Amino acid sequence: MNKVFVEAGDILYGGQLIGTVGRTGNAISPYSKTHLHIAFKMPGNACGTEGTLESTNLFRTLAEERMQTIYRPVNVDEALY
Repeated sequence: MNKVFVEAGDILYGGQLIGTVGRTGNAISPYSKTHLHIAFKMPGNACGTEGTLESTNLFRTLAEERMQTIYRPVNVDEALY
C-alpha cells in the first residue's frame, strides 16, 4: 500500500477507503502486478513458539463462530420429542 487511511483496531464499513495501492516491498519487482494483500493473523503456536502470530483464514474463523451461535448441541431425548 502506498498510503494507509486506517489503523489497527478500526471498525471498517463496506466501501470504506482503507488506502491506496503502491509498489513497495517485494511488489517493486517488474513481474508483480499491482494488488492489495490483506492478512489476518492471530496468536498461535507457529514454529513451536507460543504467541507467534499466524496467518488465519478470516472467513473460516468467522463462519465457525457464526455456526456455533446458530447450532447448539441437542440432547438425544430432546431431539425425539
